[in-house]
Amino acid sequence: AKRVCDEAFKSKEDSYFRANQLARFGYWEKDMDTGKEFWCERVYSILGVDPSEAAPGLETLLKVVHLKDHHKVLEANEEAQATGRPVDFSYRIRRPDGELRFIHSVVERSAKAHQRPTKLLGIVIDVTDSVNYEKEHYERDSGFRLVSDIARGQSAEVSAFESIKSTIGYVQEKFPDYRISYSVLNKDYQDKVLISLQPETMSSLEGTEIDLSIAPLYATSLLAQTLVVDDVLKDRLFDPVVDVFKAAAVRSFIKVPLRHSKELKGILCMDSPEPRSWTGNEMASLLRIGKYLEIASHDAHLIEEVKKQ
Repeated sequence: AKRVCDEAFKSKEDSYFRANQLARFGYWEKDMDTGKEFWCERVYSILGVDPSEAAPGLETLLKVVHLKDHHKVLEANEEAQATGRPVDFSYRIRRPDGELRFIHSVVERSAKAHQRPTKLLGIVIDVTDSVNYEKEHYERDSGFRLVSDIARGQSAEVSAFESIKSTIGYVQEKFPDYRISYSVLNKDYQDKVLISLQPETMSSLEGTEIDLSIAPLYATSLLAQTLVVDDVLKDRLFDPVVDVFKAAAVRSFIKVPLRHSKELKGILCMDSPEPRSWTGNEMASLLRIGKYLEIASHDAHLIEEVKKQ
C-alpha cells in the first residue's frame, strides 16, 4: 500500500512538473512571521535570474520589474496581506539579458487552523506569447475591421470620387492625429492633391500640385510600392523635394499607390509633422484601405459607365 501511494504521489508530482513547464508558471511563498521567502525553480527561470546569485524576495523581483510597474507589485502584496483575498495583477519585467516579458500573478494570504495569517502565497505566469499573439492578431485584423466599417457605410450609387472622399473621412476619424490625403499622379510625374483631411493643427493640402519629375527615383518608388518613411530629412531619396515637404509640414508618412489605370495612379497618404516610427496597426490599416479603395473606385467607375450607356 505504501509503494502504491508513493508511486501515485510521484506520478502526480511528475504531472505537476510537466504542467508547470507547459503553462510557464511558478509559485512562491513567504512566511509573514519570519520574512523568509521561497521561490520554486520556475520563478527564477521566468525572471531570468540565477538562483545561486539572488535570494528570493521582493528586492530581487523589483530589480527586474519595469519601473512603471513597481507600484502594481507593491500594492498587490499590501492588498493581499490586508484583505486576505486573492489579488490578480499584471506587470512587465526586463530580464538581465534585456528581454522584455509580460507577467501575470496571483497573490493571496493563507492562515493556520487558528486563523492567524502566516503566509503569502503567489503564482507567477509568463504570458508573453499570449500578449504578442493578441497584439499581432489585432494589428493584422484592425485593417480588415476598418475596411468592413467603411464598406457598410458606402452606397452602391456613389461616384468614384465620393467613394474615395467618404473613405478618407473614415480613416481620418480612425487616426485623428494625422493628415489623410488622396492625390493623383500622372505618367509625367505631376502629383495633385484632390482630398485632404487633417486635425486643426495641420494645414490642408487640397489643390496642391507637385512636380515630381525633379525627383524621379522618389516618383518611381512611389508608383511601385508602399512607402513608409519615419523621417524625410534623414533619407537622401527626398533631397530634390525636401523643401516641398518642409513647406507642407510633412516629416514622416505612409503612402500607398492605387492602380486606377495605366495613365493615372492614386496615392493614399497618412502623414505626420513630426518624425515617428509607424506602428504595424497603422501600416496594416492603410494597406487594407488602399486595396479596398482600388476595388471600390473600380466598381464606381463601372457603375458610371453603365449609367452613361
